[in-house]
Amino acid sequence: MSKKSSAALAASAEPANARDVTAAPDDDEDEAAPASTVGSAEDLVVLEEEFDFEDTDAAGEEAEEASPEAKKKKTSAEEGGGDSMLARYFREMATHPVMGPDEELGTAVDVEKAEVEQWCALLSYLPAAEHALDALEQDLPRDEDAIELPQLPELRKFCKTYKKQRNKLTREQEKKYRVICESLARAIRLADSDRLWIAHAEEVVRKLGEPTPIEDIEEEGIAVPAPVTTAPDASLANTPGYKKYLERISEMNRVAKRVKNKFVKANLRLVVSIARRYNRGRLPLIDLIQEGNIGLMKAVERFDHSRGYRFSTYASWWIRHAISRALADKGRAVRIPVHMLDTHNRVQRATQAVIARTGRDPTLDELEKETGIPQEKLDKVKGAWAETPFSLDRPVGDEDGRKFIDFLQDDNMQSPYESLVSQKWGEEVRRLLGHLTPIESRIIRWRFGLDDEDELTLKEIGDKYNLSRERIRQLQEQALGKIRKHMRD
Repeated sequence: MSKKSSAALAASAEPANARDVTAAPDDDEDEAAPASTVGSAEDLVVLEEEFDFEDTDAAGEEAEEASPEAKKKKTSAEEGGGDSMLARYFREMATHPVMGPDEELGTAVDVEKAEVEQWCALLSYLPAAEHALDALEQDLPRDEDAIELPQLPELRKFCKTYKKQRNKLTREQEKKYRVICESLARAIRLADSDRLWIAHAEEVVRKLGEPTPIEDIEEEGIAVPAPVTTAPDASLANTPGYKKYLERISEMNRVAKRVKNKFVKANLRLVVSIARRYNRGRLPLIDLIQEGNIGLMKAVERFDHSRGYRFSTYASWWIRHAISRALADKGRAVRIPVHMLDTHNRVQRATQAVIARTGRDPTLDELEKETGIPQEKLDKVKGAWAETPFSLDRPVGDEDGRKFIDFLQDDNMQSPYESLVSQKWGEEVRRLLGHLTPIESRIIRWRFGLDDEDELTLKEIGDKYNLSRERIRQLQEQALGKIRKHMRD
């Protein structure tokens, strides 16, 4: 029990008349994404989970197990640490050839087709397509980033027609439905969060036929003994086409993943070449490469081959962006906000420009004029880089082995006298609380933050007991009256 909480309780108990961004390298910064939109961090997380290199690992292990010498090399590589791990990564990377322009274009087309087929498969079974469209419309942004999808009303008309015609469509209707699905898929593919949307829609349609367990509940002391299961759409779960529909979705997911993995593996060398430029000691090279791989995966998702430029030109921005953000978030012991990193980069560029013109370091007035940043903010930016953090466990000297942390003053440490007074206060408060009912004692403890708990408002306490704020206030006054009485005794 803190001295502050005890004092607050004592004051209340007195009679009323007795109280009155791992930063990016300085010479490199984020540029505008070429012909596309920068995705969110959530997209990167989804991509990181979707892509894996299991096939690569398996191929590498088979090659190493081919001879006893390879086994010895494998053992030494595992014992050697990061450098050996990096060497093994480079060996595995070398097994994937670089694509030529024609093969690159063909693979990009295959990626687009695979993503379109994913949506077509998801909407191919009309009884479930309506639920998928509901999930998509729920996820669509409704602010300034809203996108127009005129295909949605048309697809909903097909769903209604399907029901009216007793679950049948003519061949002409099926062809038209397919064309609209492809058009919708291509429009969605240009959006930032398309991977999240399709994942949500797929989750919805897969749950349509699954039983939903209703857990045992207790209500007013009466327990429901057995769990109950219900299906959201039992008729859909029992249809023969639903199982084939789910199998087709899974197959299209595998095809899309296989094509994208092929594209990613063929461009791993590009990531390594860019990551080496950022290898300045703040993060290991292997970590920089992996962060760059995440950017490469994002580039594969966003690449639009119809614009006519090479994939490496487009992917380089995403790779640099991913590495720069990783350095901003993880490259320092004390993280500096991304907006400060961007400001620092602007100041560095302005400083280099002034030095190139005048041959001397710029003054604050010159930097303010060059960057348009107020001098107060310039001082903060300089201060963020002026001090270098060091470990408190660093030894002070070689003689006694003491560390810097041993010399830090603890301002929160109580003196022996203050500790004794606080202990006596706690004992007295506990004695007084012993004269209260359990609910009164708990209200006082919550209200004044006793037992190192946070102070709660009357409304917060009322919510815990399902009582009104006024009733809690009455109980509090009643409890304080008892405390005053026992203090006088």
